[in-house]
Amino acid sequence: MEPRMRTRRPCVRVRSAFMAAALCAAAIAGSAADASAQLDPLLFVKRTQPNVIVAVDVANRMQRDADEAYYDPWD
Repeated sequence: MEPRMRTRRPCVRVRSAFMAAALCAAAIAGSAADASAQLDPLLFVKRTQPNVIVAVDVANRMQRDADEAYYDPWD
């Protein structure tokens, strides 16, 4: 009986495919742009500035707790 000759061609193909995928992933990760999650992507289309309203309630009832006890540290 003659010994079988083993070839390592499938292993080389898998390794080269893995290396190609790793290089592609590294290229994509290395060329990523800065994230702009806080910016409106349609900001250049809008012509008016957004309206912002800030409301502060300074009534006497805002200084009372759940038991209706008045709290004022400077009184």
